[in-house]
Amino acid sequence: MKIIITGGSGFLGSKLTQKLLNSDTKNVIDKIIIMDVIEPFYFSEKIDSRISFVKSDLTELKQIKDILKNNIDTIFHLASVVSADAEENLDKAMKVNVVGILNLLNACRDITTSPKFIFTSSFAAFGGSSMPDNVNDNTKIVPQNTYGMTKVINELIVNDYTRKGYIDGRGARLPTIIIRPGRANKAASSFASGLFREPLSGKKHFLPVNRNTKIAVGGYNDAIQGLIQLSEIDRSLMGDDCTINFPNFGITVSEMINSLYQVTSGMTLGEIIDRPDESIQSICERWPSNVSYERAAKLGINKCSNIKNIITDYIGDYLE
Repeated sequence: MKIIITGGSGFLGSKLTQKLLNSDTKNVIDKIIIMDVIEPFYFSEKIDSRISFVKSDLTELKQIKDILKNNIDTIFHLASVVSADAEENLDKAMKVNVVGILNLLNACRDITTSPKFIFTSSFAAFGGSSMPDNVNDNTKIVPQNTYGMTKVINELIVNDYTRKGYIDGRGARLPTIIIRPGRANKAASSFASGLFREPLSGKKHFLPVNRNTKIAVGGYNDAIQGLIQLSEIDRSLMGDDCTINFPNFGITVSEMINSLYQVTSGMTLGEIIDRPDESIQSICERWPSNVSYERAAKLGINKCSNIKNIITDYIGDYLE
């Protein structure tokens, strides 16, 4: 089996690559092609001859067609301009998030097989004044930010290309995934990882939202496991709508901070300092915080670690 992972140098992309290389799946993996604008930190053919890297921002259709003509079986499309960055740079968001996925999908039209196409959408797809307090897979998607708008376009395009038989599409509508290591990115929800990551490293964290803000979150290990499960599900079980809400739970910023202190009792942590940012607050408070995932659960994608286990996993994976 030959796999492409776009955005493979990012956090989820790197975790997914390593999980696929190190785990038993239903199919033997012969090749994984990482496509990204920067080379992944973990990349080395000496470590595993099955991985290769192609520098790409997904805007070169010919380049993508040349890669896909070599009998690609599965594509994990994770590359994306994230929320706050997309809000500030509409043209960039449209170029990467919309034109990029169209290039990938149109390249799929030129090959004889219909590859599995697993992509990541977002809870930012939901919104609007009529959004109910409890959101489910059938809630109308009315995004209130550019990032969410591009993800809704992705969902609709994948549905149609799947209907036409060009691909076998499967979408994971993700909550805010925590805890991301390294530097903060330009996602509006980046603070949700930072309020754990920086204090655990002995650094100050400047909190841009008020502590009563509630968001839907999920752990990175659960998300990676879910993406692999999604790629292996029988197509007939997906139905007409290719995208499903992924496991998550709603939690306030105060509850996250309290859980951090409980898990790290006795440790010296960096200070969490309130520094409101109305632009970040405005984006985050429009996202749903109570999101059910019945379709995912029926498909067997139901692992949802609690906040204390997520913190413990991060400490074990990145600090110890």
